[in-house]
Amino acid sequence: MQTWAGGQASVAPMHQADLLALWHRVRDRLDGFIDAERGRFVLWLPLAMTAGAAVYLLRTAEPHPLMGPAACFQSLWLFWRFRQRRVMSAIFALLAAAALGFIAGQAARWTAAPMPELPRRAAIIEGRVAAVEALPVGRRVMISNAALDTAAPLNRDLRIRLRNNDEAAIGTGDIVRLRALLQRPSPPAYPGAWDLQRDAYFSGIAGYGTALGKVEVVTPAPPGNWQSGVQKLRELIAGRITATLSGTEAAIAATLLTGQTASIPPADREAFRDSGLAHLLAIAGLHIGIVMGLVFGAVRWTLALSERAALFWRLKAIAAVAALAAGGVYLVLTGAHVPIQRSFAMACLVTLAILMGRRAVSLRGLAVAMAVIVLISPNVVLGVSFQMSFSAVLALISGYAAIRPALFAWGRNGGKWRHIAVEAAMLALSSALAGTASTPYGAYHF
Repeated sequence: MQTWAGGQASVAPMHQADLLALWHRVRDRLDGFIDAERGRFVLWLPLAMTAGAAVYLLRTAEPHPLMGPAACFQSLWLFWRFRQRRVMSAIFALLAAAALGFIAGQAARWTAAPMPELPRRAAIIEGRVAAVEALPVGRRVMISNAALDTAAPLNRDLRIRLRNNDEAAIGTGDIVRLRALLQRPSPPAYPGAWDLQRDAYFSGIAGYGTALGKVEVVTPAPPGNWQSGVQKLRELIAGRITATLSGTEAAIAATLLTGQTASIPPADREAFRDSGLAHLLAIAGLHIGIVMGLVFGAVRWTLALSERAALFWRLKAIAAVAALAAGGVYLVLTGAHVPIQRSFAMACLVTLAILMGRRAVSLRGLAVAMAVIVLISPNVVLGVSFQMSFSAVLALISGYAAIRPALFAWGRNGGKWRHIAVEAAMLALSSALAGTASTPYGAYHF
């Protein structure tokens, strides 16, 4: 409390009884919140994990290696110690989850190779081609385990832009040699901007460069592993599309089938962004949903043509497994980016729910997908793909859970036109929910 005497403010000390009453009011509020969230409290744990990973990534200095494990162990011990008190146990459970996300960030840092010191002059680079990407003009290659001027190979990759007139036939797995000028990843353009250095560090990239001469193939690719086979398949698909179509149509078609967006012209990319349709170029739930939905419908319809299969087989479960397999192929083919990882993780849970006869789409599935991605790739939590993807799906699931019963009840009490109106309303509702939830993140990042 404040009292005024002689034109000066003096603060009267708060009595112990006042502090105790304040604590009781806070505890009652928290008890009410926990009662309201009973059965759904587990959904808050992945959010706490995300917050813990973000705290680690936003630090300007590396913490002590035992900081995360010690905080997690202490929080778990306190959770067990106060397990009979709902408020205290909930607080310590959230702290333990946040510490687990912090540990995931530390683990990603420990397993990442150190950043090498790149030469400030032109260097001779020799290494194995990990990927070849088509640009609006020219190409760029990703070279893994590159050796600079016959020195020891790097433990990281180099992304080199080839000369526009370089038409050498190179593919994934080839060992190549070229002369290039290298540079390290750039720091943020301004405070709060996207940190390319952090992104490159966790992506295993040492730097970028520009070729000063034509690339030379030292050794053609031998029969490689499945990763190189998948990359070659992506390049083959993109090449066939480019040979059949032209311009922006070819670039967008290649993006939707292979996930390689580098070939889209900058003007068209800006047009998609200005019109609010940039999310269509990011392979995510919409695209894998279309693929899995088509496969699910085709397999179920085909099996239903057989009387025996329709009567004795679980057609829905069989179609769901086939659709999941198709989704896994599409995931690998498009590069397994964060949004499609989230979508495929939820698709796995949906398939499992169908096989067990449980509810397919739920917030618990979204929470499990978030927890898995934070543990595997904690560095993505600061990226726009992670934030927009999960916020949009969260809004869709929560919004439909609240509105869908009343909307369907209204549609059932009418004729054909009400049914059509319900379908149109659901399309508009999906766009409104996803757009409203993801717009703040898009506005912040872009």
